[in-house]
Amino acid sequence: MGKKIGNGWLSAALTATAALVVAVVAIHGHVGQGQVFHVNFGAANTSFTDTPQTSDSGIPTIADRKVALAMFRSWMWGAPVRVDVFGGSIAAGWVDTKGGYISRALRSWAHQSQVHVVLEHRADPGMSIIQMSRQFSTVIKQTRPDWVILSWGGLNDAVDGTSVSAFQQALRTEIQTALEGGTQFVWVVTPPVTAAAAINGPNATPDLYFQAEQAVVGSLHDPHVVMCPVYSQMTSWLQQNGQSYQSYEANGWHPNAKGHALAGQLLLEDMTFLFPPLQVRKELSMKRV
Repeated sequence: MGKKIGNGWLSAALTATAALVVAVVAIHGHVGQGQVFHVNFGAANTSFTDTPQTSDSGIPTIADRKVALAMFRSWMWGAPVRVDVFGGSIAAGWVDTKGGYISRALRSWAHQSQVHVVLEHRADPGMSIIQMSRQFSTVIKQTRPDWVILSWGGLNDAVDGTSVSAFQQALRTEIQTALEGGTQFVWVVTPPVTAAAAINGPNATPDLYFQAEQAVVGSLHDPHVVMCPVYSQMTSWLQQNGQSYQSYEANGWHPNAKGHALAGQLLLEDMTFLFPPLQVRKELSMKRV
């Protein structure tokens, strides 16, 4: 780990986020119970293209899109799509009055696709993947989501001393639990770029978590499970446009509204690649006939 990682920063971050209430009423008025706040940082050695570098990258392909649309035919009947988001303060939208990058992406995709999305943020200050794993099955049984978005691999896991192998096993268990509980899609999403990520750089502990995430997703060979490397997508975008993360951060740990907007747009592009809004609307209109 880089020397910039310290418990003092963790204490300050958790103190600042503990009282936050994240509003997600913009997505059809549903507000989740509790909030997860922890700091995500790291660097993912992944990249997003229309076709992955290897067949087991876990990143969506054209073939996956065909499978995804076929699954729409089996479960999309105009009923609300329940989405559970698990992760930290970034995933919960800290500092962003519009709910954060995941909420922004889902809201835009839902509007374009004319799909009713019900978003449930599962959150608890200082939560790590190991801690959530102890209650994950109960949450899935309670909420019965159609779509689960997992955003793990930050400071809480590093400070807790979570080994990469333990992290991988916990992630694999969460994915399997969600699918066995009836979830149609599980997306593993890396967080936006922050100062802590840039300072610590590749091969710091969180970066190893991100690599572990892609390894788990790729090993499953399951079109229901998707990898969305938002961190590396945002890194590439900043480099290509000659910009720095400083303009997109609220503090060392969190993106500002501009950062959430950029990360949300990148995640939206992932969503619209796999679930093209016009095609989804076509599928829904055929069902209504």
